[in-house]
Amino acid sequence: MEKNGDDVKQEPKHYVIDTSAIMDDYKIISALGEGNQVYIHARVIDELDYNKDNPHKSPFARGNARRALNYLIEVLPKMNEGKVLINEGRGTLHIIFPTEGKTYHDGDSALLDYLHQEYQQGQKPILITEDAGLLARALANQYKAEVRRDTRKGKSIHEILNMKEEIDLPYANREELRAKKSTSLEAGTLEGLSHLYNNQYLYLTGDCMALKHRTEGKTHTFNAIHKVGRGGLQGILPKNREQEYLMDLCLDENIRIASVMGQAGTGKTLIPLAVALHLTMREKKYKRIVIIRPVQTIGQDLGYLPGDLAQKMNPLMGAIRDAAEVILDNPMRRKFSRSGDDGNSEDDEDVGEIDTHGLDYLINQEKIIFMTPTYVRGRNIPNSFMIVDEAQNLDEDITKTIATRVGDSSKIIFNGDPYQIDASYLDQEKNGLIYLAKNLLGEKLFSTVILKKGERSEVAELAARLL
Repeated sequence: MEKNGDDVKQEPKHYVIDTSAIMDDYKIISALGEGNQVYIHARVIDELDYNKDNPHKSPFARGNARRALNYLIEVLPKMNEGKVLINEGRGTLHIIFPTEGKTYHDGDSALLDYLHQEYQQGQKPILITEDAGLLARALANQYKAEVRRDTRKGKSIHEILNMKEEIDLPYANREELRAKKSTSLEAGTLEGLSHLYNNQYLYLTGDCMALKHRTEGKTHTFNAIHKVGRGGLQGILPKNREQEYLMDLCLDENIRIASVMGQAGTGKTLIPLAVALHLTMREKKYKRIVIIRPVQTIGQDLGYLPGDLAQKMNPLMGAIRDAAEVILDNPMRRKFSRSGDDGNSEDDEDVGEIDTHGLDYLINQEKIIFMTPTYVRGRNIPNSFMIVDEAQNLDEDITKTIATRVGDSSKIIFNGDPYQIDASYLDQEKNGLIYLAKNLLGEKLFSTVILKKGERSEVAELAARLL
């Protein structure tokens, strides 16, 4: 009788990990060890030790080498009979020691020699590498080999984060939402509730309603998103569902840190900046707006550019200036800049100065401050609305460094496009935005929004989709 696919026990796989794969993702050791056998050559450990302080490697790669070594230092004392049980005993880690008297010039030679021996004995281990040269040599010898990075391509951000986009609620809860703009369910009363995150934005299936999900103990609450008035914020109105999510996220005082992801022209910089201007200049909830932007396009050092820091930063802040120009020159903003939705005039000297002098006034008054990650380390930044632009070009360490600079009463928004990364050692799943979301999803202070539709222009939307 044919067995059901779920009843067929999978044979454990035999993986051999190259140095490049570990330096790309140090978690690969335990990830592959889920029910499998993982082998690391002693020569690879030597290379990790060398590369952890190698100035020619990226900070990201050096950090991964250090983390991998720390992991090995933690688990190797548990070695018994040449192996270590990992992932609660569902996999094993083995260290390959060279045959006595054999020496290798590098890790590649050691790994190819090990594969040769194993294949001669009828074993067929799978080499995991990010090194194109080693991959080609392994395939030329007809050894099994995989590039883990390739398996990460083509996924949507929702798939990477395992996030739902829509929710279907019972009729009674839909009626309560329409009447009270809020409804609650207890854990276990609806399938899929346990897979929702705190501060997750969802669309009510079959209904034109955008919701925000929150949990308190075993209670799941869904609140309809409050829409801004007819003048928007600084004249900027959300143009689609995801932009509504983003504006709500920026206004929500309970959300203090967030990641915002989307392709070019989706509003991931424009909307946070509009909200920041509103909360800083009109509501006076923040003292300043701090904009941090990595300088990946010209390397990590601005030193060779002429002028002081402000002059060096100027060409790198073009996107921010463009967004500010859209906001400050918006006729809707000018119409409502001195009045609320009811049309009552408000005497606001700052608004008048901004109308007269524009962005330069805000910079001269230090209401907007530009920084690079280089100048953030060691800082404490209180009472500020912080925007980290192009955060997809940040690695894990720099992302953590910036996030830990957030002072009392500050809010920070990391934004960027995980599919447009300039740093060669990062990819759509390995960057500051995704790292932040994966580690903070579900926390009460955190939320994330994924923007889909470009609103800049028809040409920009076409290029973002097809080029």
